[in-house]
Amino acid sequence: MSDHDEIADYDQRQYLRLRDCLLLFEGGQIELRELVASMSALIAALERVSEADRRALQSAWWHLEEVVAQPDLKATERQTGIEQGTRLLGELLGKLIKCA
Repeated sequence: MSDHDEIADYDQRQYLRLRDCLLLFEGGQIELRELVASMSALIAALERVSEADRRALQSAWWHLEEVVAQPDLKATERQTGIEQGTRLLGELLGKLIKCA
């Protein structure tokens, strides 16, 4: 296996971990704060992601981070931020994860 293949496999594992975190959050098994922290670490760990994809992942993360950082948000604003962030993340991961 070449270095490029190993890095591609590594990044795929990070995408799968991101998806797993999203599913745990959507299933009520982890809190939003934990999802945001995990996303931040996993996005930072990506090695060969395009800048456009990294920015898109960070955008999804930002929607969720804003909700965590602003505890005084109205319930509707909070829900909108969560829905936007999780939808963006889910759609992007659907494109980035390669089926085995």
